[in-house]
Amino acid sequence: MAQIPSTTVERARSRILGDIGTGGVPAVAETLIQAYFGDETAARMPVSALLYALPGRSWLDVRTLLGSTGIGERDTAGQLRSEQYEALATALDSLTRS
Repeated sequence: MAQIPSTTVERARSRILGDIGTGGVPAVAETLIQAYFGDETAARMPVSALLYALPGRSWLDVRTLLGSTGIGERDTAGQLRSEQYEALATALDSLTRS
């Protein structure tokens, strides 16, 4: 039996990950945009968690993508530098084309 999120933040995080699970790369991009513009919940989420929520992506895919963009396993969306945003956008774009 799945545990039901008990707080508003946990529900918001679950919603974000669920949206990514159904919406794919565009939902990750939307979450990163929200984090950039100050959404606290999105900003505090690890980028790795957002990528792991993508359908059809393995652990290795995510680790490779993180390594190629210079993003650490625990880096949150709100901690990214502009060059990391650019690298991640390029990598996500290539995922949609493959």
